[in-house]
Amino acid sequence: MTQQTILVVDDEPPMRKLLASNLKASGYAVREATDGSEALKLIDEHPFDLLLLRRQHAWAERAPGAAGAQEECRHARPDPVSEGT
Repeated sequence: MTQQTILVVDDEPPMRKLLASNLKASGYAVREATDGSEALKLIDEHPFDLLLLRRQHAWAERAPGAAGAQEECRHARPDPVSEGT
């Protein structure tokens, strides 16, 4: 079985590092992004099994061009289970 890869997106370093550390300790491969722009770059470069991000990021409201990042992430790799519901 291949190792599942998770992208953790959070603009607060302590929370991002805590999540990443716990996930790595549980056997997952983890990549980290500090904002939507960085997350979208990583999504374009690598397939992820799961994206973890806050529903309302501070950067989503203040960063130029990042307002739609959450929506982009949602459509980057649709969940076959929830797709069509």
